[in-house]
Formats: sequence, structure tokens, C-alpha cells
Amino acid sequence: LLSGWGGDEGVSFNGRGFYPQLLLCGRWLRLAAECRARGWGLWQVLGETAKSLAPRSCLDWLHRLRGGRSFAYSFIAPAFARRQSPWPRPRKNWVGIRHTQLRLLQDGHLIRDTEILAASGARFGIEYRFPLLDRRLLEFVLGLPPEQFRRGSTGRWLMRHAAQSLLPPDLCWRLAKADFDLLPDIPESVEAGALFAIRHTLETKPPVPTRTRYVDMPRLLVSLGHGPAVSMKENIKRRHALSLLGSPDEASSCPGNRDRRITRRTCDEGKNSSNK
Repeated sequence: LLSGWGGDEGVSFNGRGFYPQLLLCGRWLRLAAECRARGWGLWQVLGETAKSLAPRSCLDWLHRLRGGRSFAYSFIAPAFARRQSPWPRPRKNWVGIRHTQLRLLQDGHLIRDTEILAASGARFGIEYRFPLLDRRLLEFVLGLPPEQFRRGSTGRWLMRHAAQSLLPPDLCWRLAKADFDLLPDIPESVEAGALFAIRHTLETKPPVPTRTRYVDMPRLLVSLGHGPAVSMKENIKRRHALSLLGSPDEASSCPGNRDRRITRRTCDEGKNSSNK
């Protein structure tokens, strides 16, 4: 199965960081032309530039000030998190097309999600391929001028231009990624029902015990009870937690879990008695 994963960081990049790059490099005439084409004013450009350069702690404070949760909000079990050193997260800096692309390619989410797709597809005999992550294509894309990715209000310009002879214009140049005519919005009640069903399954058929120690199960169950009314970031973290837990069938297919715990406890007791 061919996947388009990696396009957002490469050939179909949306042009993030283009305006701050024009501003800081002194290309103000080009910046003015781009802003007129998009309908932006000076304050919007300055705001995006400031957001690109601001420390993560400052963005986190502003996000919480507007009523959002901290970016550090996660479903990692607190006891496990206290025992581990946090992975150092570099400060996000979205100034410049190439710098932003390299930052995204090195972020780690591509490796994580391609492995999730490979593991989930293997259960159904599906083998994924990621042509947009081909090294030769990425090397070509990283050497392109920044104007190839955004022109005025149109992001992903390079991919759209390359596909305009293959796709209908209304499909090639629309701004939304999803086709809402063919794929209408899922009713919120249906999505909420699915999330409540997942929560009920987790409560009645606990996952593999060796995995639940890494997940803050009470917080995850509360989040599932809130339904789809969460932020995109929380939804992504919730999905990753569920992927780590695996399916109930996976837990039930491990009958040796209880036996291994009993055997380990028996061995530890025997070892302690022999030491005495």
C-alpha cells in the first residue's frame, strides 16, 4: 500500500516559515507582494515571525492563557516519567523553508508513525511503502528555492503545479486536504460513541499489563469520556497511547503473562530464602 506520509515535510510542504524568512532577509518587496496576494497585513507577518522565534515556554504560557492545556500534557504514567530523563526537545524555529523542513524531518514523528503503520498493517497482511520519503526525492526538494512551496494564499504550490495536468482544477487547487463532498463530516455522536466503546473495552478487557505501567490510565479514560471535544494535540497523544496499549485480542493472546508474573515472584521468593 503506497502512503503519502512524508509529503507534508517534503515535496508537498505548505511553506511554513516563508514570510519570516522574507522579512529577516530583507526581501520586503517580495514580502509585500505575497501579503497582498494573501490579504495579510504587517501585523500578521510580525506576529508569525514572533511566534516562529519565541521560546517554547512562552508559547506554552500563551496557549494556557487562552484556555488550552499545556503542551507538556501527556498520557505518560507519572511514576514512569519521574524515573526517566526527559528527551531534550530543541526549540522550534520556523524561520526559513529549508530550516523548517529539516526540523520536521528530524523531529522523530516520521519514524514513530511509519513504525505504527507497519505494525498495524502487518496484522492484516498489508505492507506499506513511503515513496515521498525516498532519499533522492528529499535531497531534490531540500535544494529548491522557497518560492516553490508557497505563492500568495496557495501553499503546497510545487505539488499542485506538478499535478495540474493530471487532476481536475477544483481538486488540484482547493485549499482543504479532505474531500468533504465525498467524505462528509462524521457526526460527533458517532465519534463519541466509538470513543466511549473504546473506554468500555479498556475497562472490561484490560490491555497487556506490561504496557499499562507506561500509560496514565486514569487520565486516558477520562479523556476518552470527553469524546471528540479535545484539541488536535491531545487527540494525537491519545491515539499514540492507544497504539501503545494494543488491542484487547493482543492482551488475551498472551496467556503467559500471569504465569510469568507468578514464576518471577516464586523465583524471587526462592532467591531471598536461599540468601537468608
